[in-house]
Parts: sequence; structure tokens; C-alpha cells
Amino acid sequence: PSIGKTAFAISMMLNMINNGKKVAFFSLEMPGTKIATRMLSMDSKVPAGKINTAKHTDSDEFMRVMNSADRLFSKGDQMFIVDVANISLTDLRGKARLIHKEHKLDCIVIDYIGLISLSSGRSDMPNHEKVSQISKGLKSLARELKIPLVVLCQVSRDSEERAPILSNLRDSGSIEQDA
Repeated sequence: PSIGKTAFAISMMLNMINNGKKVAFFSLEMPGTKIATRMLSMDSKVPAGKINTAKHTDSDEFMRVMNSADRLFSKGDQMFIVDVANISLTDLRGKARLIHKEHKLDCIVIDYIGLISLSSGRSDMPNHEKVSQISKGLKSLARELKIPLVVLCQVSRDSEERAPILSNLRDSGSIEQDA
């Protein structure tokens, strides 16, 4: 938590749309307005707090925000933010297919795998098995759509003292395997 997973994903999305790619961003944790504000902040290099409160220290900041908003608005047909909490794997796959069919996506970003549920409703299934099934379902979706999926995942707490490695991915070694 709080090590910049979402910031990294938003930065990647900005780079992709600035290079003419079409990206869908599934935000399962944060409202779309907050994702948009963070995008605007990153693109304009003005802190999000100043954008939220509209307290700009100088006209240069204001102009950077306005220019960035205009630039991002003009790329609106290249980015699709889907903010749904508690989405099932089946629903996520359906939404991704629909957006891809209509807009021919180049990439899908999902923030984050731990918030996707299984449709089967098997609450007795161990968490690592659920994550494993979700990981396999996302891999299958990437193969079906023939585009990369960037799926964020939390790391286990024991990796806080050092740089995380793949085996620190929370709840499943199958994420490492499916990647």
C-alpha cells in the first residue's frame, strides 16, 4: 500500500495515450474523477491538492492546468476510465470486450487484482485460489483480445524493508506464473 502503484499505472497510461495508443483503465479502488485529477496533475506538473482546491500560486500553474486539461480532453477518444467497485471477473471481461470492440484498444490497465471477485460466489474458496482463477481469467482475456493487460497487485508486507520481487505478490504465485 502507498508505494505508488496507481501513480505508476496512470503515468504509463499517459505515456501510452501521448504516443497515440488507446487505453482502458479499470479503477476498482478509486473514483474516476480522482484518476482524472491525478492524470491532470501529472500532465501539468501541478500538485493535485492545488487542482482540487483551485489554489494556484501563480498564473503559470493555472495556464499549465488549463493547457493540460485541453490536451487530455482532445485525447478523450484514446482513454477510457472505468470506475466500478466490487466488479466480478465476468463483468470486467464483458466491459473490456465491449470497449475493445467499439474502440480497438491497445492496452488495458487494471487497478488492482485483489479487488476483482469471482462470479461463482464461492466464498469458502481460499483467497490464493480465487486470485489464481482471476489471474488465469485475465491472461485468457489478454490472449483473446490480443493486447497486453497491465494488472496491479499488492505485495506482501514482508517486502516493506527491501525492494519487492515477484514472489512477494500477495496471495498467489500463479500471478507470477501467468505473467
